[in-house]
Amino acid sequence: MSAGKDIRNFVLLKQKIVEKMKQVYPGIPDRIEDWKGQEIIDFQEELRTHVKEHISEKWFYLHMKSDTGKLPRIDILNFVSKYAGYLDWNDFRYQQQGNGQKGKPVEESNRFFYMIPVFLLVAFGAIFAIIKFATVREYQFCFNNQLTKKPVLDGSIDIVLLKNNESPEYIACDSNGCFSIHTSKSVIRFIVKAPYYRIDTIRRVLRRDKRHEMISLRTNDYALMIHYISNARVVDWEARRSQLDKIFSDNAMIYQLFMDETLGMEVYNKWEFINKITMPSAGLKNLEIMETAFSGEQISALWFRQIKVQNE
Repeated sequence: MSAGKDIRNFVLLKQKIVEKMKQVYPGIPDRIEDWKGQEIIDFQEELRTHVKEHISEKWFYLHMKSDTGKLPRIDILNFVSKYAGYLDWNDFRYQQQGNGQKGKPVEESNRFFYMIPVFLLVAFGAIFAIIKFATVREYQFCFNNQLTKKPVLDGSIDIVLLKNNESPEYIACDSNGCFSIHTSKSVIRFIVKAPYYRIDTIRRVLRRDKRHEMISLRTNDYALMIHYISNARVVDWEARRSQLDKIFSDNAMIYQLFMDETLGMEVYNKWEFINKITMPSAGLKNLEIMETAFSGEQISALWFRQIKVQNE
């Protein structure tokens, strides 16, 4: 199938998602591009409830509200298709082709013969499920600040659960900064992403006698510095410019995300961003750092949005 047709199918899938959401939230806008704030939160909760998956707010704005001309990753296409009522993305595409012809009825004399493999599969599946259920246990992981040892109470902590030979699973932490998984595995690996903390990959050997664990996160000092500079009344701007020069690599790319009615993105190079943030009249103030990427000990990419402050 051509790339253009896949893009058209993705547009149709968005409408199917709206129809599914309207069954629970009849008052939401008819176009997914018009969703914001609470509608996005409700959609994230629907995905967690029905398909046990998660998308971040940033992903929603980049792929659902904007037309990038590119498809999202196949694992995300699969579970949003499943939410809309299909087996996966391929099943959704197939249904759009109008190929849902029904086969000829099976004659009554042969029906039992065809059903024998089904009965065997169901029986083996039930046995396997019973064995697997007996070994599945629940484990909970929470996070604290490595320096202060205080809990990281942030509902925007994202977990990417890594699986062998499978697509990763995306999990959002609760308001207490914790998440739980049910598994029969003895070892798990996951990536932790949290605002103002360094991205980390965690490997844990699971033990029956240790179902709850606290994991320490390292603060992202550079992101905190940028946040502080954008919110503070700094006098010595030359010193701040020198600090910013050191923490960004020369080829760094900085992305400003617009997450309101003015949907879009603006891209800065290193010195365009430094000039914007250190010149009082430039307008880049009250920044929320959403994600950073590092090359060695310097920032190579940064994503942020500007928070509107009342009475400004």
